[in-house]
Amino acid sequence: MNQPKNRIFAWLAVFALGVGVTTGFAGCGADNSSTPGTVSGSTNAAGLASKKMVYGSAAYAGAISNGGLDPAMGYAGWSTYRYAIGECLVTFDETMTVQPWLAESFHQADANTWVFEIREGVKFHNGKVCDGAAVKASLERCIQKSDRIGDIHNLLIDRIEASGNTVTITTKEPNPILGNLLCDPLFCIMDASVETDGRTDLIGTGAYQLVQASEAGCTVKANPDYWNGTPNIGTLEVKSITNGDTLTMALQNGEIDAAQELPLASLQLFHSDQYTISTSATSRSSNMVLNTRSKYLSDKNVRLAIAHGIHKQDFIDALMYGYGESAHGFFPQKFAGFGDSKLTSPEYDVAKAKELLKQAGWEDTDGDGYVDKDGQNMELKYYTYSSRQDLPLLAEAFQDDMKDIGIKVDLNIAETGPKGDALKNDSIQWDINVWQMVTAPNGDPLYMIDSAVGRDGYYATGGTEKDEKLQSLIDQLRKETDPEKRADLAVKAQQRAIDEGYVIVAFHKEQSLVMKNGVTGLTQHPTDQHEISVDTDIQT
Repeated sequence: MNQPKNRIFAWLAVFALGVGVTTGFAGCGADNSSTPGTVSGSTNAAGLASKKMVYGSAAYAGAISNGGLDPAMGYAGWSTYRYAIGECLVTFDETMTVQPWLAESFHQADANTWVFEIREGVKFHNGKVCDGAAVKASLERCIQKSDRIGDIHNLLIDRIEASGNTVTITTKEPNPILGNLLCDPLFCIMDASVETDGRTDLIGTGAYQLVQASEAGCTVKANPDYWNGTPNIGTLEVKSITNGDTLTMALQNGEIDAAQELPLASLQLFHSDQYTISTSATSRSSNMVLNTRSKYLSDKNVRLAIAHGIHKQDFIDALMYGYGESAHGFFPQKFAGFGDSKLTSPEYDVAKAKELLKQAGWEDTDGDGYVDKDGQNMELKYYTYSSRQDLPLLAEAFQDDMKDIGIKVDLNIAETGPKGDALKNDSIQWDINVWQMVTAPNGDPLYMIDSAVGRDGYYATGGTEKDEKLQSLIDQLRKETDPEKRADLAVKAQQRAIDEGYVIVAFHKEQSLVMKNGVTGLTQHPTDQHEISVDTDIQT
């Protein structure tokens, strides 16, 4: 294995200065009158212990929509789900297998018919019974309101029928992954009879019910009538803390009891008997889309030269402290049927990268260290965002790696990345767009492959719709019902995208939850969706 470059260690030295402080913290943008882990008063009428827990989240701001947690809006459902406000009909277990949740059972009656039996005794937070009719209304509201339905693929639903606690969903054509798709937090079951902006009146079925939500965070309280047990914590306060140093110091200083998505450099500070760290490999991957319409990247040799020039393992070892897995395709190796174990990608090879550039007509003819053609240097416009803490670091590492093969890189790092439509229409001049996401939120490969390189995928902004061979593979994957054949098609589609240099997947990330001793029942899940549950507890 190559040793990490000296420049990466220089970044680490600077970065570490911001995360090793344990005193003098002036606040984390939250109300300091809230003391984590304290008993705030007497037990309530239902006998619930009114314990309080304060939870810091780096990802909260990226999930909320207009300050609210309505799951039908954007990605707000991730927060609805993570803080145990809402629940889906089905969910994933630790092996990413679909299991019943609000549905006591489910089955596919025929190619176009799915039947879900809703559990007896489930109630919404307002006391209304969650029966088949309520589930039908919730799903229909979501389908009508959400702008993500196309993003996660057409559900192909023709109609939804309810009789008692039985919900029957009929699709227009076979949809072999409907059960997987309904695991997405977008489909948290809500009381659709209550109009909501997701700030104060969001009515779900979970162990906790919403008190209020805003851009700064949210507060939830225990649901005393929860169908699956009694919550241990009376009040949970979630603080949105997007700055990694601030989040780290808030946990060190006791201003929060647990933290989600601490900077990887900070994790070493919590390897002590005062804290517990729960870690799991996830399908959260960092993905580079290369714009085949750009004047530089229309040449396949240039795209492959870039792929050979990226030292993925260097980045993981030095800047991620080993909390990652070098990637070939969109899915980590544990996805045995269609993951990285089935794929190959260009290896780090500076000489090979320079040779490919030369074949494309790009050489350093003036000795300035950068390749040029017709008197002009190549300079790539690279777009990413800062709300995922490792993406700016990846951008700097990429810039240095490209310098080694003679390519200039103009970094554009914003709080959020540019919208897909702007990139597709080239209203932004760009060469590389980098984003990070959970690639298998529904446990199936179609979502990610279609989103990234499909004909109409939101992130498929690089011109891959013109590759008929690739689109044919995706179209077959969309309809195939046999699991082994689906896996084979997914492997072929990914390999095609890799071989053509349409995408470069840098790494698969391991996620961690860090909590002070006394916090239990908070475990990192492979989906990166489950966090707070009825079992979460804190000793005061």
